[in-house]
Amino acid sequence: MKLVKLIGLALTALISVSACAGAISKSKSVVNIQSETVVSTSGISKFFSKTDKVNAKRQLVRVVAEGDLIITQSKVTSSDGESDIVGNLLRVIDGKLSNEWEVIQKEVPKAKTANGNSMIDGGGDVTKTLSKAELERNKNTVIDFIQKGFAQGDKATLVKLFGNEYTQHNPRVPNGKEAVLSFIPQQGQGFPAKIKQIVAQGDLVAALVEYGSSGANFHNAAIDIFRLDDNGKVVEHWDIVSKFPKV
Repeated sequence: MKLVKLIGLALTALISVSACAGAISKSKSVVNIQSETVVSTSGISKFFSKTDKVNAKRQLVRVVAEGDLIITQSKVTSSDGESDIVGNLLRVIDGKLSNEWEVIQKEVPKAKTANGNSMIDGGGDVTKTLSKAELERNKNTVIDFIQKGFAQGDKATLVKLFGNEYTQHNPRVPNGKEAVLSFIPQQGQGFPAKIKQIVAQGDLVAALVEYGSSGANFHNAAIDIFRLDDNGKVVEHWDIVSKFPKV
């Protein structure tokens, strides 16, 4: 999967360092990696191998790329057998790969999730060919889903944006649209939700989202990934959620 060409350039990785699992952090340190090929899934895996903790095993699950932005979903297992689901927002600038945000959530075993799905299984095909207009349509669907449906509490909009099925991978939420609609007690009663970055590739749309507000009890950061059907409707969802860092 070719993402961004970097011919004859030094690939500089700015990596996130989290104090503990369940955190979101900005990049702090630098690792240099020489590359004369393209940034691919294997190249990104190599990048993470240089930045992950010693003896940690990373399974790169999903990569969604558009322009200079790349959002990844991974499962990282430490030497003691504990696993985290990790989301990264990478940016390519002047031949430098910057790991700008990292969201980490402890993995909930499939047997203990509310929906019977794991936090990483399911569909998604970034090799699927969509027109520029279709990709923009899909991004606008997700923007409306989050910023009209959640932030404005517009249940009517949410209903229109669901496909015939809705498979959930948030371990605390059952499958089906009714579970999501229950987040909105009544029309117009939403909660703060702001998209920071969004990318679309194939049938997937991925976003870095701030939920809640600074100083409130509810203030989370999330990497949300949505799969959309051929009609641009939401049919599957994954997320990685952490408390937003205090600044």
